[in-house]
Formats: sequence, C-alpha cells, structure tokens
Amino acid sequence: MSPKKSDKSRLVLIDGAGGYIGGHLVEEFIRSGYRVRATDVSGADFSVAEKAGAEIIPADILKPAELKAVMPGVDWLVHPAAAFDLGLPLKVLIRVNVDGTDNVCRAALEAGVKKMLHFSTGGVYGKPKITPTPEDHPHRPIDAYSRSKEMAEKVIQKYVRQGLHVLLFRPTAVYGPRGRYVAGTFMSLPFVLKGFGIGRLPLIRGGQRLNMVHVEDIARAAVFVLEQDNIPSGEAFNLADSEIQTAEEFFATYMESYGMSALFRVPYPRRTADLVFTGLSYLPSRSLEPLNRWLSKKWNEVVKKHNLVPALQPKVARDSFYYFMGDHAYANTKLLNLGFKLKYPSFREGWMETVKWYRDNRWLPPA
Repeated sequence: MSPKKSDKSRLVLIDGAGGYIGGHLVEEFIRSGYRVRATDVSGADFSVAEKAGAEIIPADILKPAELKAVMPGVDWLVHPAAAFDLGLPLKVLIRVNVDGTDNVCRAALEAGVKKMLHFSTGGVYGKPKITPTPEDHPHRPIDAYSRSKEMAEKVIQKYVRQGLHVLLFRPTAVYGPRGRYVAGTFMSLPFVLKGFGIGRLPLIRGGQRLNMVHVEDIARAAVFVLEQDNIPSGEAFNLADSEIQTAEEFFATYMESYGMSALFRVPYPRRTADLVFTGLSYLPSRSLEPLNRWLSKKWNEVVKKHNLVPALQPKVARDSFYYFMGDHAYANTKLLNLGFKLKYPSFREGWMETVKWYRDNRWLPPA
C-alpha cells in the first residue's frame, strides 16, 4: 500500500503537546508541512511547540468544555496525552487515561474529526506467550499503567462502532532526545555509581529478549499512518525497532555508551528472576521512598558538580519491576508491510546518538 499524496492544508490537533512524545509529534507534523494546533493543560511546557511554530491553545482532556473549544476546523487528532507514572495508583490512571480518552473521543466525534490516532502501549500484552509479539496477541496487562491503557482501548472500540475513525499505536519502551521519565533513572544511574568509584559492573548472559523504539520513529510513523487512506478504523500497530536483542546485548551497549566495562559475565536464571521481580512488584510503594531519596540526593550532587541542566531525576517505581519479567519484544512487520521505513532500525545507533544529545545539552556530564 502506498501513501496517497497528503493534503498539507489539514489541521492536526495534538494533545499532550507539552510532553515528551507530544513535542516530537508537533515537530514532525510541522516538518511534514501540516498546520498543527498544540494543546495540553494550562501551565504545560509549550516551548517545543512554540519553537516549531504550532498554534497553542491550552485544554485539559478532563474538561469537555475546554476540549470542545480546541476542536473547530480539526481534520486529524493525535492523542498521546496520558498519565505515565508507574508510581501512580490505578484510580488516578483511570481518571486520566480512560475517562480522558472518552472525553477526547466524544469531542472528536461531535466535531466531525476525520481521523484520530490513539497511543496505547505494548504493555497491554502483559507477559506474552509469543516473541516477537504480534498485534492480535491476547491482552493480559499486569501493571496499573498498562491496565489503564487496556481499558482505554475498550473505550476506543466503543467509538469506532459509533463511526469515529481511530487507529491505535502500541509502542514498546521509548528512548531518544528530551526523554525525562524512564531516562531519569537509566541515564543518571552510571554517574551515581561512578561517584562511589564503580566503573565496572557484572554483565548477565542472555536474559530476556526485548526491542525498543526511538521517539523520532514514533513521530514519523504517526504522520505515515494518518496519510494512508485504506487502513480500517480500529487497526492497531506495534511500534518497535527491528532489532530484537537480549538483555545482555542491551546492557553491553548501555555500558559501552558510558565508558563502563564488564567485570565478568554471570548466568541469568530467567525463571528465578521472574519470581523475584514478581515478589518485588508487591512491595508497598512507600518501601521504595528511602531508595529514591538517596538516588535523588546523589544525582543532585552530580548535577551541581558538573553544572548540569536539572532535567533528570532518578526514581524507581514498584510497577517498573514488571519490565524485568518475561520478554518485551514486539513484531513491527504489520507497520513495515505498509511501506514505513524506520530511521533507527537498530538500537545501538539510536542509543549512542541519544547519549550524545544528553551530553551536548548538559543533561549528562561530558564524556
């Protein structure tokens, strides 16, 4: 299927535009020649959207009247807005990710929006039985965030039946420039360790299989799918790079990017690890507070020492232990078979560029 020549006069509304993925979406749609209206809650950081040249109109997805005010003239709606914090309780996640999605869909349907793109997560599959995991795999979400996204998908299907044309994205773990949340821990941890003179770590052998996706490829895929004319409403697409790697390969690249070497390699008993991380996932959230205070203190010392931009903050959330259980490798052939080409099919290239961006922008100490 080849993309139809796009009508660049279309107005694209992007909610959550003050967020990580939202900002990259704004930039990509404007770069592709579209008019973009960027929205997010009042007080959100619209600096990326403003620099890109988007029209800025604040709106809260939990307030239907505000949503209605940003809909006039909108042709396409991109909906990445969500509460993404693995430490939040399920009821809070439902309020934003489920009720908010319902509000967005209702406003889009009433306004006659032609197409909508909803962001879900690969976490809806839970611990998959098939690797790489295809889009038709049964849903067994484990953590609260993924459960809220599964509920949101059911909301989407309700509106698909009512005639709203919606496509769905299920990204795997996302990385790339300007990421703060997951990057807060992964990016900062090596420098916390180096503060204690730890420059070498054990490296596991083998381990779980996984793939990731660069944020720029997410934004490019959003433009691509909305430009297609023949994708049926309700279709879902995994977003993942083409390289399925083991945890050993991932951490080898990770350590190399920070100039760290392996002390030795140790076996990784996957079944035992699954049991351990399952047990950890039942810890009271407050039990991690002392660790997070310590991580924050040590990282702030690094920020002060190197005069860094204080953009990152390490944090370990209880639900993050889910990502160390089982495989997290998702099939991307459904999207690639439409003709989409990844800019970063390999994790290593994208990761090395990402670490360089963090260093160049003083989010991390220099090499």
